[in-house]
Amino acid sequence: PAPGRRPVVPYATSKSVYDGLERGLSKFFGNNNDDRPDHHRDGKVIGSFASAAIFINAIIGPGLLSLPKVFKDAGLVLTGTLLIAGFILAAFATMARSETVALMPDNADFTRTVEFADPALNFVGRRTFYLSHIFFYLASMSMAIASIVLVAEASDIVIARIFGRTWALTLNGGHTAFNVAVWSLDNCDTQDLCRPFETGDQVSTTAFVSLGYVATFLVIFPVSTDRISEGMALQWVSFAVAVIAVPLASLKAAHSVFLVHGIRSSHLTLIATGKRTLSASGVVLFNLMYGIFVSTWLGEKRRDVSVSSVVYGTSFYSCLAMIAYGASLAAASRHVSSDGLLESTERGEPVIEVVLALLFGFFVIASGIPVACIMARHNLRASTLKLVDDACANILCVWLPWGVAWLFYPSRAYRALVNYAGLFVVAWLALWLPFFILLHAIKPIADDATTSDYLAWFLDHFLAPPDYYGAEISVLPLLPDALRPYARRIYASMLVVIAGWLVGALFSYLIYIVYFLIREVDGVS
Repeated sequence: PAPGRRPVVPYATSKSVYDGLERGLSKFFGNNNDDRPDHHRDGKVIGSFASAAIFINAIIGPGLLSLPKVFKDAGLVLTGTLLIAGFILAAFATMARSETVALMPDNADFTRTVEFADPALNFVGRRTFYLSHIFFYLASMSMAIASIVLVAEASDIVIARIFGRTWALTLNGGHTAFNVAVWSLDNCDTQDLCRPFETGDQVSTTAFVSLGYVATFLVIFPVSTDRISEGMALQWVSFAVAVIAVPLASLKAAHSVFLVHGIRSSHLTLIATGKRTLSASGVVLFNLMYGIFVSTWLGEKRRDVSVSSVVYGTSFYSCLAMIAYGASLAAASRHVSSDGLLESTERGEPVIEVVLALLFGFFVIASGIPVACIMARHNLRASTLKLVDDACANILCVWLPWGVAWLFYPSRAYRALVNYAGLFVVAWLALWLPFFILLHAIKPIADDATTSDYLAWFLDHFLAPPDYYGAEISVLPLLPDALRPYARRIYASMLVVIAGWLVGALFSYLIYIVYFLIREVDGVS
C-alpha cells in the first residue's frame, strides 16, 4: 500500500486455525511453497483461504436469491446457459482487469494500491476515467441497496417470530400520507410465500420504513463508515454461513423433488416461454459484479497466491452452487418469490432451516453492504484524481443508499433494481470495460478519437497477425500459450460478443415494455 495507508483487508495469519486451512488449500489456490516470508512487512497479508472467502462472499450476494424465480420464469436451459456463459466471461474479464492493474507503472507484483478507475486514466484517458467512476458508483450503490432491502426483510421476519408482529411507517398506504402498518406471521399459511407487509390483508403500500429496516441501519451503518479491515469478522461469519446454508437449501429442495414427491412434481420446466423469459439476463448479469472489486484484493494478497487459481476456482464452484440453488428451489416450490430467502421462512418449516435462512439473509447479504459503501467511497476520494472530499464521499456512498433503499422494499421495485442495474450498469462495467482498457494498454489511442479512428483501431486488433501481441507487456497467464499469439483477436472478439449479448438483452427488455404497455392500454379500453 501507499506510505501511511493502512491495508484494506488484513488477514491474521498468526491464527493457527487459518494457517491450517491455508496449508490444506495451498496447492489449489496457488501457494506452492511452505517457506513463507514475513508478508506483514509489505502489507501482503491475504492468503489462499482468505482470498477464496473474499471472492465467494463477493459472488454470493443479493442476486443469488432472485435466481429461483429466474429459473421458474425462463426455464432450466436458458438460465443455466446464461449463468455458465456469464461466469466464463466474468472470470475472463476479471483476469483482464487484473492484467491492466499489473500493467500500471511499477506494479507488476501488485505492490501499489490501484483504485478501480486508475487504469482507465492511465491507459485510455479522462473521459473513460470519469465514466468508470460513474458506473462503479452506480454498481456499488445498487449492490448496497439490494443488500439493505434483503437484510431488512430478514430482520422483519425475525422480529415477527420473536414478538409476534413487526411494524412499519407506510407512505401513501391509507387516507393520510403516513400510516403505521402492523404485520405478523398470521398473514401467512404453510403453502404460500411469507413476505413482510406484502403477504396477507395488511394495508397496501407503495413504500415503507419498517422496524426491521431501522434495526438493520443501527447494526450495519456503523461499520459502513469504517475500513473494511475493521469489519473482517463479518466477512468470516458470512463465508461460514454461506458454505452451509446454500448447499443445505439446495439439498433440501432436491430431496423434496426426487425422493419425497417424485420428479413429476417438479415445477421447473426445461424450456419456458412467455414474456418473463425476457428478464433473465438482467438478474444473471447482476450476479457477475464481483470482478469490479478485484483491484483492492490484488493490492493486499500475498505474492504466493495465484490470481488465476483464485479467480477461476471460486468462479467455477460458485457457478455450480448458483445453478444447483436456483434450479432446485424452482423445481421444489409452487410459488417462487424474487427473494428466494422467503422459501425457508414459511410457517411450518423446521426451525433449523428457518434459522439458517435468516442467518444467510442477515450475515451473508449484510457483509456486502459495508464493502460496497467503503469501496465506492474510497474510489471517489483516493483515486489518482481525487474527485470529492471525505465529507462528500460519506454523503454519496454511505448516507445516500440508506436514505433511498426503503423505496425498493416492495418486491416489484426490488426486482426492477436487480434487473436494470445488471443490464445497464454491472454488465458493461464488469464484462466489457476490462477488455476495452486492456486493448488500450496494448496499443493506445486517444480517448477523444473520432468514431472512424476507433473503428480502425478496433479492426487493427481484430485482424492482428497471429504472432503479434506485445508479449513484452504481458504479466499474467491470461491465456494458454497456444492461444497467446491470437490474444488481440480474442480480446477484440470479447468486446463484440459481450456487446452483442447486452444489446440483445436490452432489445428483449424493450419488447417486454412494449408488451406491458399494450396490455395496460387494452385493460383501460
